[in-house]
Amino acid sequence: MQSSLESAGQGVEQVQNTSNALNTIAAEIRRINNMNHEVANAVQEQSQMASNIERNIMAINESSEDSSEHARHLSQVSNELTSLAHELEIMLKRFKL
Repeated sequence: MQSSLESAGQGVEQVQNTSNALNTIAAEIRRINNMNHEVANAVQEQSQMASNIERNIMAINESSEDSSEHARHLSQVSNELTSLAHELEIMLKRFKL
């Protein structure tokens, strides 16, 4: 009888230890799940930032190309004005006494 009581007591203790261990494991799993959610949110934010950076780089590239085209056009206009100024100078020399 005593042996049965001791075995029952040990069984109860093992069940309590197992229950405590399972509760600890469940708490750790919840903590890991929370960390996974935080990591997923951070990855999503980084992805959005990367997309924003990509859009900004594309906008800068487009602006740079536009500026380059405007610079080429201004250079061409400047050369034409220089040529016209030279022609005007030649014409003015004809009228000098």
